[in-house]
Amino acid sequence: SRAQTVYTIPVVVHVMHLGESVGVGTNISDAQIQSAIDNLNDCYGGLAPYITDVGIQFSLAKRTPVCASTTGIIRVNASGTSDYSTNGITNDPSSSMKEGAVKALSKWPNAD
Repeated sequence: SRAQTVYTIPVVVHVMHLGESVGVGTNISDAQIQSAIDNLNDCYGGLAPYITDVGIQFSLAKRTPVCASTTGIIRVNASGTSDYSTNGITNDPSSSMKEGAVKALSKWPNAD
């Protein structure tokens, strides 16, 4: 059954890539990102094969924290970050690339 009230949650996708052009390798395309959000909305909206509409939908953010316009997709070349190109994000204590170092490249307030 459909939820009576549907809440839309704006999201920001941070693409940490290795310097490729948009749509190549780790720098995934806008269409891939939108497809993932569409699938998320199907899941939370109870579309088959999912069975429960929880009244939540997601959309790419249209404004930055300072009210400038945005596509909701932030692209950051992380290739210069130590160990990222070979190990990605890890919490392995033996790796020089920690999750926090990559996240520090592109942060938005999580309560706004």
